[in-house]
Amino acid sequence: GHLYSFGRTAGNQRWRFLVGRPMRFAPVVQDTLIYLVDDDGRIMALQDLGDQATIVWQNTLPRPPSSGFTMAGGKLYVSTMSGAEHQVLAVNRSTGGIEGAKFNTTGNYLHLPAVGNQLLYVGDGSLWALDLENFELVWTRPEIQNVTTVPVYSADGVVAFAEVYVADSAGRIYSLDANTGVQLWRYDGT
Repeated sequence: GHLYSFGRTAGNQRWRFLVGRPMRFAPVVQDTLIYLVDDDGRIMALQDLGDQATIVWQNTLPRPPSSGFTMAGGKLYVSTMSGAEHQVLAVNRSTGGIEGAKFNTTGNYLHLPAVGNQLLYVGDGSLWALDLENFELVWTRPEIQNVTTVPVYSADGVVAFAEVYVADSAGRIYSLDANTGVQLWRYDGT
């Protein structure tokens, strides 16, 4: 229920902040701002003042998180799940307000979305690439069933300019062109 800050060189504790609830997901840091989500769905931004942290904003997600935050531009992206209701939400980094853009999915488990260039890669029952600004579908790979890992984006792909990698419940690993979704290769691990 606490978030700790330690000095880089000596490893001494700089401060401790009482969140008051368990946190399964690592916070995201940009400059002196720390963004975190607790297990109940409370989200907050903390300002690191060197010897203490103070709350800049806080809000509550509509359902519990299934990931921490992914950050791109002025937004934070988070996955939430409650039973069969899975959703990716955009959160305003300055205010903590939940933006209008959201994406509903189905599957076994909604993972942390990956950001690559202007796309958001969402892995759950399938794999989707969404426009970062409005969550419009750019491409999908419905034959990739039950994604088991966080999608990984690489701007310096081996075969394509940019690639995204993902694994499914059948033990297959895929490499896809990040911009088009075209399969570059597949490894059958079973």
